[in-house]
Amino acid sequence: MKKRAKEGLNRRDFLRRSGHNVALAGSGLLASAWADSSGDARSAPEQEKERGHTRPFLQVGWATVSITPDKPVQLAGQFAERVSQRVLDPCMATALALERTGDDGQSEQAIMIACDLVNVGKDAVERIRAAVARRLPDFDSRKLFVNASHTHTGPTLNPGVYKDPDPGVMGPLEYAPFFCAQAEEAAVQAWSARRPGAISHALGHAAVGFNRISVYADGSAQMYGKTDRSDYIGPEGGCDHGVEMLFLWDE
Repeated sequence: MKKRAKEGLNRRDFLRRSGHNVALAGSGLLASAWADSSGDARSAPEQEKERGHTRPFLQVGWATVSITPDKPVQLAGQFAERVSQRVLDPCMATALALERTGDDGQSEQAIMIACDLVNVGKDAVERIRAAVARRLPDFDSRKLFVNASHTHTGPTLNPGVYKDPDPGVMGPLEYAPFFCAQAEEAAVQAWSARRPGAISHALGHAAVGFNRISVYADGSAQMYGKTDRSDYIGPEGGCDHGVEMLFLWDE
């Protein structure tokens, strides 16, 4: 800890450095696990072709778009209203499109969209699905789903949480259509970018989050509760420092 303080390593630098190291470690683990588990270091598409499959084993497409508005916006994540003043890092939506088609012509498909928001409600998801269905008739829009990174410094989609926005500030009713249109575009781009590929996984480790709720002998719990009380039992739950990674490879 003293060494980090001396170097001036702040939280942002630590996260960036940790993420880089974890990715490198995961790639190394993956390279050995891929060969050891099957005894064959060839890609999945190559192995499928040898087995007589005439269609691509898996098709993968990626796309990333900005969901950052070009004006001040109300931010989610706190009880009091906050309004953005500048962009330090843009909020993004990243879409992953997957399709596997068997020799019988039957396919399984999915589009997953990850967004830098605190949450994404059902109304927004249904709006995105409807728009994607109009633009991608060969994709089953019921198999599109959206998740959030749970950032507390991204735009809010939830009306009624804060007061009506001031003039010149984007609130959730104005932001929602913009966000849905951008997420729709990410999905369409990812689906259009599909190409043969393969998928594998790795597990890394990064201690960047901790349980903040203290539990006491009377059964009560408190966020950021004191831990030096005589009736302190422990944190409400454990901490998962695992970094689960999926890797997708070109053919």
